[in-house]
Amino acid sequence: MRFRLLLGLLVCLLPMMATAAKVAVLSTSFVLERKFKLMETAAREHGLELAWTQVDREGKAGVARVLDNAAFAIIDAPNDDAMTQIEQMAGEDLRARAIPFLGIHLFNLPMRMQAQHMEEAQVQRLFSYYVGGTRINHERMMQYLKAWLEGGDLSAVPLPVELPNGGIYHPDADQMIFASLPEYLDWWQQRHNRSWQDNPVIGMETSSSYLSDGQTRQFDETITAIERAGGVPVVFYRGSRVMRSKPVARLPEQAITPPGEKSLKDTPATRIHDFPNPLPLPSPTLDEPLVTLDGKLILHALMVNTFLGVNPDGRKAWYQSLGIPVINFMQYRTGTRTGYMRDNAGVSSFLLPFWLTVAEYIGLQDPVIVTTNEEGELAPMPEQMDLLVGKLINLARLAMLPNSKKNIALLFWNHPPGEHNQGASNLNVPRSVVHLVERLRGEGYAFDTVSEDQIHNGCRQNAAPGLPSGFTDGIDTNATLGFFIAVSVSRMV
Repeated sequence: MRFRLLLGLLVCLLPMMATAAKVAVLSTSFVLERKFKLMETAAREHGLELAWTQVDREGKAGVARVLDNAAFAIIDAPNDDAMTQIEQMAGEDLRARAIPFLGIHLFNLPMRMQAQHMEEAQVQRLFSYYVGGTRINHERMMQYLKAWLEGGDLSAVPLPVELPNGGIYHPDADQMIFASLPEYLDWWQQRHNRSWQDNPVIGMETSSSYLSDGQTRQFDETITAIERAGGVPVVFYRGSRVMRSKPVARLPEQAITPPGEKSLKDTPATRIHDFPNPLPLPSPTLDEPLVTLDGKLILHALMVNTFLGVNPDGRKAWYQSLGIPVINFMQYRTGTRTGYMRDNAGVSSFLLPFWLTVAEYIGLQDPVIVTTNEEGELAPMPEQMDLLVGKLINLARLAMLPNSKKNIALLFWNHPPGEHNQGASNLNVPRSVVHLVERLRGEGYAFDTVSEDQIHNGCRQNAAPGLPSGFTDGIDTNATLGFFIAVSVSRMV
C-alpha cells in the first residue's frame, strides 16, 4: 500500500519536475563555487533548476551539461581571461542555441554587462540581483526568473536590495551591515554589555564582493577570535560592488569609454609620457567615516583583505595617513588546507605580483595566509587565525600603552665589519642614535640624554662577549648605557 502511495506521488510530481525551467551558469574557477551552490539552493526553493560549470575544469562536456534544455544562461566572467576561456568553450554553442543570456564582466568596465535576446529593463534588473548578491537577492532573482520564464507578473517581484555604499559587517546583527560607525558601536556595546572604548579596536578593510558572494565565514571567525581576545572588531568595506557597477546595457560588439574618462586615442602624446611617474600625490585627509569618530581614528591596527590592484599609490598614501600597523590578510585560493601544508611556497609565482609585490609597495606588513579553499569556501586555519589575532591584539595594546612605559630595542647591521666599527653601511650609528633618542624624548619616551661617546662605548661593551679578551679594556663600564642597549647583529651570529 505504501509503495502504491509513493508511486502515485511520484507520478503526480513528474509533470512539475519536467516543466521546471532551467537556468545555466557558465564561469571559471576564478569565481569560487560557493556562490553558485548558494544560488542553486535558492533556485530549487523557487521551483527552478540551476546548473553551473567552471569551463576550465569541466570543458565542453560541462558546457553541454548545463546548456542542455536551458531556458536562460548567465555568463559570470569577471576578467578578460575568464571571458576568453568561456568564449572558447561555450561561445559557439551558446549562440547556436539562441537562448537569452546575460554576461557579467565586473573587471571589464566597457563591457561590464552584455545581453542577448533580452529587453534592457530585464537586463538591468537581473544584473542588479546578481551583482548585489546575498541570500535575499538570490531569492528575488529566482522569483524574477521564474515569473519571466513562465509568463508571470514581473511587477510583483520585489526590487533588488543594494548594500550600503560602504558599511560595517557583523554576523550577529539582524541587518548584517551598518551604514555608520556610531550605529555599529552603539549596537556592539549593547550586545556585549560593555564600552568599546579602552579596548583594542581591530579593523579589517575588505570588499563587498565577499559579502555578496556568501564568503562570510572568514569574517565570522575573525570577528569571533578578536572578541574572544578582548578586542572590538570593525570589518568594513569602503564601497559596494553594486554602486561601482552602474552600467549601460549594450550588445557584445559595442564598447564605451567610462564616463569622465578620455579614450587613449583622445589622449595627447605628452600626457602618456608625463614624468615623474608615478606623479606625487597629495597627502589624503583622514576622513573615512567608517573608522573615524569625531575626526579621530579609532583603530589601533588594521588588516587588509581586498583586491590591491587598483590605485596602489592612492592606497599607499591612505595607509600612511592612518599611522597604525597595516597587515596583509591573505588567502590560499588555489587549494585546501592539506594542499597548503604541502606547498613549499604558499604564494605561487603567478599570484606574487598581486598578493605580495603590490602589498609591499603600498606599505602592508607581515603577510599572513589565513584561509584556504575548502570546496569553494574560504575557511580560516585555526593556528593561522590565532597567530594573526594574537599579533594584532599585541600591537593594539602596545599602541594604547603610554610612550613613557614602552621599552625600545635597536638593532643595526654592523657593516663593514670590525672590532671598532659601529656603522650600518658606513652611516654614523652613534650620531644617528643620539638623534633618535632626542626625537623619542620629544614623543614622551623615558630616555635620558646621551652622547656619541656613550653610544660608542655601550656598543663595544655589548659586543665584548663575542670578541677577544681585553676588547673592552679602557672602557668605563659604569659610564655606559644602562637604559639603552644597542646590539650589533653581526656579533650575534
